[in-house]
Amino acid sequence: MFKSYIRTQPAAVQLMILLSFWSALKLLFLLLMPFLLTRAGISMENYANELFNHPNLVLTLNMLNSVFTFLLPAAVFVYLADPKPLQYLGLEKPQQGRLVALVTGMALVLIPVAGILGGWIKDLNLGNFSADLDEQRMKMLEQYIGSGSIATMLLNVVLIGLVPAICEEVFFRGVVQRFAHTWLKKWWLSVGVSALIFAFAHASISEFIPITIAGFVLGWVYYRTGNLWLAILLHFLHNGLQVVLAYVSSGSGELDSASWISVLVFSIAALILLVCLQQLQKTNRPLPSGWSVVYKEEPADTHMDKAL
Repeated sequence: MFKSYIRTQPAAVQLMILLSFWSALKLLFLLLMPFLLTRAGISMENYANELFNHPNLVLTLNMLNSVFTFLLPAAVFVYLADPKPLQYLGLEKPQQGRLVALVTGMALVLIPVAGILGGWIKDLNLGNFSADLDEQRMKMLEQYIGSGSIATMLLNVVLIGLVPAICEEVFFRGVVQRFAHTWLKKWWLSVGVSALIFAFAHASISEFIPITIAGFVLGWVYYRTGNLWLAILLHFLHNGLQVVLAYVSSGSGELDSASWISVLVFSIAALILLVCLQQLQKTNRPLPSGWSVVYKEEPADTHMDKAL
């Protein structure tokens, strides 16, 4: 379709193009937001407080924010970057059922690892700003699970679990991690940088470290398998299972972060997670050491054979 795809341009030029798409689509969402608030009868002057009375609107805005901020910029960029955008991202069916089972197990143990660690960090005095962020987050979560109905739970699994998993993985792993590896070369640096950017995007002080760890695990899965669907599956299960647990427990099943049981659960879950990460090294489809956003002019179906 195109005489030349932007994959042949220098990495810095490609990054500027990506940031241009990101800025334009983020601005479009910010312009759309007042219209949606007005339609819901919410004034712009006091929307932060009034939003708590409209949990469905909050979910809708969060979904649109994910689509406009992460999915659409990445999708437009990849469409212009490569003649085979799905292969560029690694969106192909996993060839080994073992990897699907392994990723599912990682999602199960990542929940207590991130959750308990987040609880320990929240017990620290991180200042009023961090406390306010946590309070707002808890108010929203309480609104999400307020009805307790199965239909609402399933809707929240989609809006809180599936949609962010697709949007964020396409952007952070499919595009950002590739840019990071272009300049940093070493896998642990590119995975680590993409994980840090992923954590910063979630704007949480107390959960910054747990989100960074989750981002690192997601990046490692993508780097070792070259398959973005596996990272999306892990992300979806991690978020979706937490939604289900929130409905089932209604907050009554949380562990005391200061108890020895929480230390034991965290230690066992962390050990299992490390074993799962080590098992990923046995995959025979890791991304190559020269993985980059920049390609020399070559047949369209050649470079992806090397990358996947």
